[in-house]
Amino acid sequence: MNIQSFGEYKNIFACDLFLSEKNKLYHKNPKDKINYAKWLNRQLGFLDTTGLQVLQDHSAAFEKLTGVEENIYSITRREFSGNPRVLFFSIVENAEEEIFVLLVAFKERSNGDYKRYIEVAKERKKTILQILKEEEE
Repeated sequence: MNIQSFGEYKNIFACDLFLSEKNKLYHKNPKDKINYAKWLNRQLGFLDTTGLQVLQDHSAAFEKLTGVEENIYSITRREFSGNPRVLFFSIVENAEEEIFVLLVAFKERSNGDYKRYIEVAKERKKTILQILKEEEE
């Protein structure tokens, strides 16, 4: 699994698996793909500049997942085709500059989808942290 900077953002990175999932979200509907991409870029801009303050400032789109010990967060566009979700985590919290890693992108079509992708996000986070730890050594 590779981690790379995401877009023009200073503090946002993504795992390569996230990138392919995001690109598949609306591959059959170019209009929705464009609209969702614009919306997501705007939300990521808020995250990049204000950090986890977005949980309060933009609570309609951002939330900390409840019942998940791993500090995983969600970007949600509830009233959009397919109910898209992006799960991410913060590597450095409560610092001047937080670093965020986008883990997984999916459409929530049932409650089971959310539970399944939370587990995927946990595993990816664990792998990413292990990779970063090995790079430090």
